[in-house]
Amino acid sequence: MTDVNVPIQHSSTLFYKNTLRRRKEIGDYWLGRTLGKGSSGRVKLGYHKITGEKVAVKIISKSYLASSTSTERSVKREIAIMKLIQHPHILRLVDVIDLPESSNLYLILEYVQGGELFEYLVQQGRLSEIEARTYFRQIIFGIDYCHRHLICHRDLKPENLLLDDHCNIKIADFGMASLQPSGAFLETSCGSPHYASPEVVAGIPYNGIASDIWSCGVILYALLCGHLPFDDNDIRELLRKMHQLQQHAWFNGPSMSKQPVLPPLPTPDDLARPVCQVSDLDDRLLDTMKTLWADRSTVDLIHALMDNSYNMEKVTYMLLLRHAKTYFAGNDRAVEQQKKKPRPTTICGWNTGQHQPSFSTVTFNSPDPIQQQHMRRTSLADASSSTL
Repeated sequence: MTDVNVPIQHSSTLFYKNTLRRRKEIGDYWLGRTLGKGSSGRVKLGYHKITGEKVAVKIISKSYLASSTSTERSVKREIAIMKLIQHPHILRLVDVIDLPESSNLYLILEYVQGGELFEYLVQQGRLSEIEARTYFRQIIFGIDYCHRHLICHRDLKPENLLLDDHCNIKIADFGMASLQPSGAFLETSCGSPHYASPEVVAGIPYNGIASDIWSCGVILYALLCGHLPFDDNDIRELLRKMHQLQQHAWFNGPSMSKQPVLPPLPTPDDLARPVCQVSDLDDRLLDTMKTLWADRSTVDLIHALMDNSYNMEKVTYMLLLRHAKTYFAGNDRAVEQQKKKPRPTTICGWNTGQHQPSFSTVTFNSPDPIQQQHMRRTSLADASSSTL
């Protein structure tokens, strides 16, 4: 029974403090309810003892860390990488608490209560172009920050994209992140196969930054369409579907503009032959490539471009060439538009001119909604027994 001489408000404060005292405390934080559980441990809501600030506390068992060298190395790498990066669209690591007497390691993370972008997408079915573009731009801003610091995420998917109180994107879960050495390739196949690039799924050496960009494209497709562009339970069949896609699909639906969101990327057939004759190579593009492969000679790069196999040098050259053509074509159109109106119209920095390239339509057979597709909680590690 509450003392009649104690004000009700004061009584509530005492009850709150007594409740906190009964809770487990870690460092400067009280632990609250469980927010989620994963293979590596639990995530609990935490409160700073003095300020009351909410945080997410990721609890990792030390016995789990000791179970394998790769597991311990992965967690240490995640902590090191998150200490290096601070960006408005990347989940912030507040503190790491490692007490000798404790059987757990505690990662104190920024708390966001909007949930996963995946859950929001399941609820909405698919997003409008304006909303999808807003989220996509935030994802690109965050991942570009990582790439400029030579960090690749390697597990980008809607489940690892969180929303804060103001529906802003927070990129989370850097457990598979890695540094991307300049001029080198990564070899570990990881992440979710439905979002991973073909070379990651196939188990061949890959550029982690380029693979992240592929994943961003799949996420954009899922946001606009409500389903994935490639879906199959079998990894071999999934890879075949990736290589069969010749052009980006036109997005169907009453709200869609009937125009491709992205220009076509080089197809596997384009990359299985020399990009052009040696005499036709653009010296300016070769100079740009030299900045990306500083340890390679020009002759070596030309040999790669003339090779009959798929390689990253061809992808880079063709994307640089497309960028150059788009730049000059855009300048020509700007001159013509300037004669008709004072200035071009833009929305969020994107040109909304009427001229758009025409691409052939890709037909899909009524794919399942995203929540029913196989990608939910599937990883390449789970599929490691599959033969490619």
